[in-house]
Amino acid sequence: MQTLVRIQESDLEMDDLKIRAQFIPRECAELDAGVAEAKDSLDRANARLKELEKQQRHEELVLDDKTDLLKKYDAQLFSVKTNREYKAMLAEMDTVKAAISSIEEKILELLTDIDYVEEEIASAEKALQDEEAAVREKKLQLEKELEEVKQKLKEREQQKQELIPSVDEQLYQLYERIRRAKRDGPGAVPVKNDSCGGCYIQIPAQVVNELIAGDRIITCQSCSRILYWEENIRET
Repeated sequence: MQTLVRIQESDLEMDDLKIRAQFIPRECAELDAGVAEAKDSLDRANARLKELEKQQRHEELVLDDKTDLLKKYDAQLFSVKTNREYKAMLAEMDTVKAAISSIEEKILELLTDIDYVEEEIASAEKALQDEEAAVREKKLQLEKELEEVKQKLKEREQQKQELIPSVDEQLYQLYERIRRAKRDGPGAVPVKNDSCGGCYIQIPAQVVNELIAGDRIITCQSCSRILYWEENIRET
């Protein structure tokens, strides 16, 4: 039984190592997702800047057209023949001037927005660089840890295989069946305070005495795990 308990210690440690080995790639994927999110933020800021610059160029073209039109009206102003035409020309010029003023205000707003977005881009680029650097370092640590986990798994499996021949075959097969049934939980548990170490049900005094004697294999009537007396394990 002592050897079986040692096998179980290896199995339980391997269970933990396998779980850790499964989670490390997930952690790496989460780290990559963080980088992708930072890239998306930068891409959105760059796209916003391009759109603002496109609007700025459009407004500047419209401003150029309005400015040229105002110059044209200004040149024509002194060639009109009637007072009525003169007033109409002035009205047209006022309309164009108002449009020019509105466009200039819009361009100023766009320039302010562009400045803000450029600052946002600089911040996003810095955040991305910091995130990529942190992720590279963390992934290197995780990759190293994964290699260590794989090495420990290999060592524990080797230890287990070396111990198996020393255990009664029927006892070992029973242990493995219980492990599979319990989804890789403990197959053998100690009795403490006259209770099963697996399901904590009370163990009859007669069964406890038989466990202390160690003459036969006893399983829990509730959870079917193999029971053992911990003091016997320490003494053997």
